[in-house]
Amino acid sequence: MEPRLFSISDMERDELTGLYTRNAFMQYATEALSKNLDTEYLLMISDIAGFKHIISFYGEREADEVMKENARLVTTIMPEGTVMGRYNLDQIACLVPMNETFYEREAENQKKTTLISVDGIKAKLKVGACKCVDRNVSLKIYVEHAMAALESIKHRYGHCV
Repeated sequence: MEPRLFSISDMERDELTGLYTRNAFMQYATEALSKNLDTEYLLMISDIAGFKHIISFYGEREADEVMKENARLVTTIMPEGTVMGRYNLDQIACLVPMNETFYEREAENQKKTTLISVDGIKAKLKVGACKCVDRNVSLKIYVEHAMAALESIKHRYGHCV
């Protein structure tokens, strides 16, 4: 078997979800913030509630399917221009441009994104968000704020495993 050659773009993509890797997300999101000064952005991080329980109860293969479904859902509902990446084991980070239809879409999609169901496995998503108001602040700080928002809703979302 001949060794497979990887391109730079292959290394920027998460194998499971096809989204950017954490490092690529941070790079492209930082570039978007610095290039599009007239666009307001929201940094959102989705997290699958009880993901470690899904792994231990159903196994890694099924947990991978739940994560792939999470990526598919997030990809289909985010507006054009969103930078998305797999941030951690069960987290997807999104730098979302806020335009006139953003709020309407978000309200409409809220019901679609709160529950993932794959082969009888039901998992709820929780989302932490932070508006990127100061372009002089590092993207890492906004990620920390979104993570803090996620932590603040811990155990308030119900458990579906």
